[in-house]
Amino acid sequence: MYAERTVPARFKRGQHVVVRGLGLGAVVSEGARGLRIRVGDGRDATVVTLEPDQIDERVRTPLGPAEAVAALEASSRARSRSDRRPWLSIEADLRDLLIAGTPREQLVQLRWLYAQRDRTPPQERLIELFERALVPELAHALDRTAAQMRKRIRGDHAAMGTTAPERATAPIEPLRRVPRGWRVGGAFRGFSGRLVVGERFQREGDARSVGGVSANLVVPCRCGEWFALVREDDDGPEYTLATRAVVASLSARLRASKTIGYVAVEGGTVPVIDEEVRGDRDYEKKVRYDVSLDRGFIASVGGDGPTAIAAWRPSARKPFELLHVAP
Repeated sequence: MYAERTVPARFKRGQHVVVRGLGLGAVVSEGARGLRIRVGDGRDATVVTLEPDQIDERVRTPLGPAEAVAALEASSRARSRSDRRPWLSIEADLRDLLIAGTPREQLVQLRWLYAQRDRTPPQERLIELFERALVPELAHALDRTAAQMRKRIRGDHAAMGTTAPERATAPIEPLRRVPRGWRVGGAFRGFSGRLVVGERFQREGDARSVGGVSANLVVPCRCGEWFALVREDDDGPEYTLATRAVVASLSARLRASKTIGYVAVEGGTVPVIDEEVRGDRDYEKKVRYDVSLDRGFIASVGGDGPTAIAAWRPSARKPFELLHVAP
């Protein structure tokens, strides 16, 4: 048993602090056995426990507005120097800096990582760690969203992609009736008026077509709620993406649909995403790791090769309201 408190009563529940190496967090509780801090948001949130002798070394107060602006401006003026040391030595120094460095020093090295050509997986991982440690704190200090702050930090580094607009979306109301033989595989909202279909959804893939097979198809589609319907048969899963209004007459619309093109499949999946989030590096990472998507759906076709995409729309001048991915 602890006879007395060994940690000063200096933290309050909910107080914002920075855990060095991890980023902005909120105090969950403080006690004789240490300090518990919730770091991150949503699915990425985790609670870390620091023992009493770790607190002074690992915890600091967050930057204020003036300090955050000064760190951003100073790092943007800093000149990046080439480093020809072996990568393992560079990586070790960067990981030490992630814990012991100041935000300004960390921003300078993060921008150095952005500028690297043909980045390796270890470099991509370090970018993720540095952004996780810096973005929430700077966003909190300057009263910005994480997306806005990430866009500001990345600046003109085209290799880091774009940052999609943030959308406040309410839960999608489930379908009241699902056509016989089908099940709902997912639902999402489209905001741009275009859906990108294909495994290679990067923008530079638009013009690539070999033998009538494209890297991806950009399809004008109705904005709003879309439902992914799945039907299993001997040839494998069959996918239809449709607006709520079309689901009630799904069979008739499928019969009236026409093939609009073929996409190349190499990994057994056909992502369908809102064009607005294509180019957003963080969102595209979600697609690669097959996690739950709020702006699209991943159809697992189970094989490689050309895959036909059919579509239906009320008239030639209106956007499509149904997409069909053949098995």
